[in-house]
Amino acid sequence: MRTSLVLSAAALITGTVLVAVPATTGGASAPAEGERYVAFGDSFVSGPGVQPQRSGPCERSEHNFPSQVAEAFGVTEFTDASCGGATTAHLTEAQVRDSGTNPPQLDALDADTTLVTFGTLGGNDMGLVGLAMTCVLGECSADSPGHAQAMAGIEAARTNMLEGIATAQEVAPEADIFVIGYGTYLPEGGCASLPLSPDEVTYIQGMIDLLSDMLAEVAQQSGVSFVDLRDTPNIERHTSCAAPEDQWIRAINTYGDGATLHPSYCGHVAMAQQIIRRIREERGDDVPAFDDSCSGFGAPAEPEEPTVEERSEALKRALRSTDLTTSCRAGDFVAQVRGGQGRVVRVEFRVGKTIKTDRSKPFRVTRKAGRIARRQGRVEALVRVRDAELRKERLLRAKRPPCLRRGGR
Repeated sequence: MRTSLVLSAAALITGTVLVAVPATTGGASAPAEGERYVAFGDSFVSGPGVQPQRSGPCERSEHNFPSQVAEAFGVTEFTDASCGGATTAHLTEAQVRDSGTNPPQLDALDADTTLVTFGTLGGNDMGLVGLAMTCVLGECSADSPGHAQAMAGIEAARTNMLEGIATAQEVAPEADIFVIGYGTYLPEGGCASLPLSPDEVTYIQGMIDLLSDMLAEVAQQSGVSFVDLRDTPNIERHTSCAAPEDQWIRAINTYGDGATLHPSYCGHVAMAQQIIRRIREERGDDVPAFDDSCSGFGAPAEPEEPTVEERSEALKRALRSTDLTTSCRAGDFVAQVRGGQGRVVRVEFRVGKTIKTDRSKPFRVTRKAGRIARRQGRVEALVRVRDAELRKERLLRAKRPPCLRRGGR
């Protein structure tokens, strides 16, 4: 088990962060000119492994929390500048990856930006992946190898975040800025599914908390808002130790949804909600209740649009289900078309020639039998079904009822 974690974590070093930020609903008042939103961050923002993935070098998911925030607020313009493996230095420096280059994240800002989220950021600065690997392989404490380097990384991230926020305030002076902290990903005491002792779990989560506390201090010093994901409702029920369908942060197995030690789809849903709630709170808008119902392995599947051939076959089945009946009632001739699976849009009733065209249910005609008894031929109904631009017709025939026959009643 420990070997599996080492290999999984090592595979992530070059592209993503270790620490997690788990998360769609609700919307706040957008500026009159329209909301323009820019999101900065690392892989806990970009959403590696959360399907579907956008093209490009940064492992961005179409369902990551910035995308959900953008949808909730109905933004006019949305730029997701986040990128797997990003450090706070990549706010001002281009990030070169094997599959391409992500420009400096702050370059996405302009004077029309109205909403900015910083983070999560800082996990890669402190080398959390390497720190966790140290815990897996051996000693894990404030005296262990890598601890001093991690603390130095937190302080470097502090400096870069302060400078980055100051730049954002200068470039986008009208923007509401929110710094996003990391969440609670490992429960107190750990669990049997994690190859870590209770003390190691406490140490790792403690380092994540130090990082979040630093980000809170940066936000306060900069005069901007802070979103503490540790305050997300019920987060303690959705750690890496939860049942797989309830995990907001994946452990070793990703179940095809997210990356190892990164948020799942439901984790991004939870993060998005918490961020939306804080934005609405800061703007003086109604704060929606938190919805903890997301469960499973990825976003609900989008139903596929039927092909033209499938739609055509459905119309044929609808026509085959139609039926023409005739009867005589108190001197009246009655004809009716039934069936059609709700797709019938027109029925033309004929006895020799058209006697009625009906475009709505119950697709029935009633006539005095004596007025049409002399007409020759069967009773017919030309039935039309339709699906958007597709339409089909069927001619139904029925025998003349007694009241239309010679000497009939």
